[in-house]
Amino acid sequence: MFLADFLFVLLLALLFTGLFAFATGVSMPRPSLVWLFATLFLGTWALGVWFRPIGPPMRGVYWASFLAAIVVVSLLLVVSASAPRLPRRKSREELKGVELRPITPAEEQVEKERAQQQATASLGFLFWLLTAVAVAALLVHYVFPGRV
Repeated sequence: MFLADFLFVLLLALLFTGLFAFATGVSMPRPSLVWLFATLFLGTWALGVWFRPIGPPMRGVYWASFLAAIVVVSLLLVVSASAPRLPRRKSREELKGVELRPITPAEEQVEKERAQQQATASLGFLFWLLTAVAVAALLVHYVFPGRV
């Protein structure tokens, strides 16, 4: 069961990574595809083994559970892939009594870089959190079958 689950999830993750790469064209760098594959693979496998078995088994694998899991993981990735936004500019009423001056291009660049760094750090944290939770879920499922 472990090997069949592994191979089926591997196939699904490769297929969906290819679909993402095709959909984004050349805008997605190659290292991002590796992280995307890892996220799809681990997230799908962990969710798929914990979903209630759906549909008929094929060679001992309830394939519809894994298909539903990869759709959920893919939708979460698409939603979280929005570009980082710069902080909201304060209105004139909020800034009453404060001297206003135009933002220089250097200051604007610093703000953009800070927003990019914050987005990268938070996505990195979420990736490792998802990885740890997925590995723990897989270990519990396969080490203690039928008990949990």
